[in-house]
Amino acid sequence: MRIGRRTPGGARGASAAAVLAAAVLLGAGQGSGCQGADTQQAGPEEAGPEEVEIDNPEVEIYAAADWYRARPEPEERWEGTLEKVDPVVGPAGRTSLTYALRTADRRLPVYAAGVQERLAPFTGRAVRATGKLVDLSGEGLGRELWIASIGPGDPPPL
Repeated sequence: MRIGRRTPGGARGASAAAVLAAAVLLGAGQGSGCQGADTQQAGPEEAGPEEVEIDNPEVEIYAAADWYRARPEPEERWEGTLEKVDPVVGPAGRTSLTYALRTADRRLPVYAAGVQERLAPFTGRAVRATGKLVDLSGEGLGRELWIASIGPGDPPPL
């Protein structure tokens, strides 16, 4: 076993170069589905959330995950605005709580491990989410929303 850093020409470097080359050939950002973590595919860089078009009205997040389905909490329908948040970092932090759903009466932390790209187009928008409000108080944490699927919602009344 070798301990140390992987060299730039190693398997990961070659893999990353192949992905980059494919993205360039396919026209990254031109409907190929490739997008950066903090960029939006449609419109100019200064486009706000209201200018981004969401192609798929309902996006699956964790609905098919065995660990999601195994939770005993009932699935519920939630409406609100999805917000990007900075998670608390440290021993007591839960770094996967990178989003929150602001409803009419509360703000729910949203578990988002590995799904930031799927949630990003909904940031700052009214959404309808199906998910489970999971209580992890027994593990020293709190309540958080685990989303099965999410789609556009009705804008709040003026």
